[in-house]
Amino acid sequence: MTTIRPPRAGDAAALAALADGLSAHEGDPTGNFTEEAALRDVIAPGAPVRCLVAEGAEGLEGFVFWHFAYETAYAARGAFLSDLFVTEARRGAGVGRALLSAVARAVKAEGGEFISLTAFRRNERACRFYRSLMEEEPGLTLFFVAEESFDRLAR
Repeated sequence: MTTIRPPRAGDAAALAALADGLSAHEGDPTGNFTEEAALRDVIAPGAPVRCLVAEGAEGLEGFVFWHFAYETAYAARGAFLSDLFVTEARRGAGVGRALLSAVARAVKAEGGEFISLTAFRRNERACRFYRSLMEEEPGLTLFFVAEESFDRLAR
């Protein structure tokens, strides 16, 4: 049985390993989300990123990160889901849906009315999963700035 719960300090190393699994799966660099980053950014009281973990008999099976957002067109509070990851062994077992449902309940409990997220088109399995639960916004284009370009923009 899988339990969805907030992370504890003792989960930091496992959470960092899961985040590396997500990064590797997406073809992103690994090793950036460390145990220290987990403690600082998602586990500490008042951390800027919200987190829930899925725990099973063998340990952590997945996680979800989100932060609160605002949609001006609807004058509505909600959340942007930045990461959702389930271990390969547990994909298709309802863990991702349980994590996403738990986020929806948490957001709603704090007055939120929506969840938005992005997914790589190449991750067809994830896109099918999200389409089964959410509407896709076909006219939306994602823009992203980081690293040197971010530094130039911030000048």
